[in-house]
Amino acid sequence: MGEIFFLWGKVGETKNRCTFTTSKFSYVSAMFIGNIEAKIDAKGRIFVPANYRKQLSEFERNNVVVLRKDINTQSLILYPMEVFERKINSLLQKLDVEWNAEDQQLLMEFTSEAEEMEIDNQGRILLNRANLDYIQAQNSVTFVGLVDRIIIWSTNIYKQHKLGGANFSAKLNNRINTTKE
Repeated sequence: MGEIFFLWGKVGETKNRCTFTTSKFSYVSAMFIGNIEAKIDAKGRIFVPANYRKQLSEFERNNVVVLRKDINTQSLILYPMEVFERKINSLLQKLDVEWNAEDQQLLMEFTSEAEEMEIDNQGRILLNRANLDYIQAQNSVTFVGLVDRIIIWSTNIYKQHKLGGANFSAKLNNRINTTKE
């Protein structure tokens, strides 16, 4: 079991901290929440929303992130470097990449879809045409906070993917009650 740390407070003030114990996450030093739409410029640059950049400043290497295609949805995942490193370490503990060809293939597939990115001095990342095509982004994307990572969607696909209020409530209730047993 690990602990999750949630930090909050205004920039420059002492951060408030709340700790939760869980077996799913080992540690969260910042929490990404909410969703924010951002325009794509002609070169494929997108401003990372200011509140997410502030959260990224909680990490040691706040201007370097890892981007990878999501394996479950037509979106991109933006990981703080520390979070991505923990994910890789977790995979290395569970996979035998030295002696098992299938495990090696799984790790290779996971890392081959990842790329390091630097957030420039103006707070932008540059998405290449292949990534923009993958998520079918045209003029805008929507950044969606997912606790320890940020998901980047085509704004149109994100709107289609969202669950409605009643559907969300029913699925969440079912999932929570199923996992309690």
